[in-house]
Amino acid sequence: MLYVPQASAVAYCALRDPVAAIQQLFPGRTTYKTFVGTVGRNIRPTLATELPFDFHFDEFGRHSLYAIFRDGRPEGFVQARSELGQWGLVEIVWALDLDLKILDFVFQRNRNPASRYIENSDFKDLLRGRGVDELAVLLTQLESGTLAEPDIPQKAMPLARIVIESAMKVIVVAGVVWEQDIMDVRALAAATREFSDADHVSIRPDPYDEARFGRLGASQLPEDSVFDRSTVRSFAVLDSGGDFLGSVLSTEFDTPTSHESLWWVVTNDGRVKSVNAQGGWSNLEARASIGSLDRTIEELSTCATPGELALLEVMLVARMTRP
Repeated sequence: MLYVPQASAVAYCALRDPVAAIQQLFPGRTTYKTFVGTVGRNIRPTLATELPFDFHFDEFGRHSLYAIFRDGRPEGFVQARSELGQWGLVEIVWALDLDLKILDFVFQRNRNPASRYIENSDFKDLLRGRGVDELAVLLTQLESGTLAEPDIPQKAMPLARIVIESAMKVIVVAGVVWEQDIMDVRALAAATREFSDADHVSIRPDPYDEARFGRLGASQLPEDSVFDRSTVRSFAVLDSGGDFLGSVLSTEFDTPTSHESLWWVVTNDGRVKSVNAQGGWSNLEARASIGSLDRTIEELSTCATPGELALLEVMLVARMTRP
């Protein structure tokens, strides 16, 4: 279960002063929850695939990821990384949004005199909103000398490269090591957007378990799904007293023309309240692809479009996995 944190959690981390660092990156009244995980050699194949540079063996070990909350609602993540630079270790504290895109960074330790060219707003704006693929393009432009803006002096280039590579590492490592924790935080974010009294979420059993699926309505679904069913996750949304408010589902919507990650919120009476995109589509595009949400299972019994098939399956899965 993932609860809205009522106080700051404490755990082993590279952050010397978590409260100060988090306040700098997420100003205002925030709380945080700490997830401790092991960056092991088992993720080396993923790193080799995702990163166009080597990941040093000294970077393996136990690390912490902080989930940041404002007024009980998840806002993003913070993690610190240590990188080896010309002037010794460079310790960078990263702020990521819920989609693991770069929001901001601060140096916790950095003796490089060229750091003023890298920690200014122009360079930070270059990184903001970028994921791994966009950062890889940026790194290529930096190394080839084709980066248009901002103008980075030659003496600051090595540090700029370190920072961009660090940004790519933090995204990839967080997504692998803390995959389930991040999924839980995202589910809570979806829940708190729609239910003002949502207190926590709890992941539900596999909705496609043969016994449950057969008993609760699998016969109403076509054999071929618009979802990758192996990736569908269902969460129960509960208030502070443990009463069931509704469900949150994460799905991969897969058609011949698109592949999108979608979050769905379903009320306790089985009505789809919202659908939001994670990544490629805008929320408006996601909603348009599905059509009207105000339909019943019976009305969708003869589906004609991928959007209708998706809506029907979400409603059935929510019904199958409710407490």
